[in-house]
Amino acid sequence: MHLGGGAKNNVQTLKWATFDKARRVAKTRNVSGARCCGASSSQLATWIVKMPTSCPALCLFSTVMSLLQRPCDCTYKFAFDEGFRRADIKIMANCLPCVPCLPAWCQIPDALVRFEMVQADGVADGSHWYRNTSTCGGPMQRDYELKEVFTHDGSPGRFHSVYVEHAPQTYLMTR
Repeated sequence: MHLGGGAKNNVQTLKWATFDKARRVAKTRNVSGARCCGASSSQLATWIVKMPTSCPALCLFSTVMSLLQRPCDCTYKFAFDEGFRRADIKIMANCLPCVPCLPAWCQIPDALVRFEMVQADGVADGSHWYRNTSTCGGPMQRDYELKEVFTHDGSPGRFHSVYVEHAPQTYLMTR
């Protein structure tokens, strides 16, 4: 479990992500479509979007995705490099909201929005990452940090004591 995110007190877990070890690709359904076609949604969270003011195209995209979040089945795809030091984070969506049972199949263009995560200097165990964002072809800028609070088996992670002892009463949970 990692603490970070665009919203204060946001907790994100990749516990339910799928991981293709050979391709070094993890996928997590951030905001999922409705129950249909015999498959149920893996996510019940709401997408909280900070509307960008510097790029009208991205602002329009964010507004539309906020309205269509459930039927569009938004997925994050993490493509790691060979050393697992960084990952490109791609936003995938079902761009046919009239067919909500389709999984995310369309990648949002990097020219519109691009994310990456890079391990902090001196860290090799995946416990501390910097999450960077580029919008409308601009330069990558550090957005926030991802820090391990719990490990994959639920035991305390590297930053557990820092965040659990000073935890607010409420967290926003996404996966």
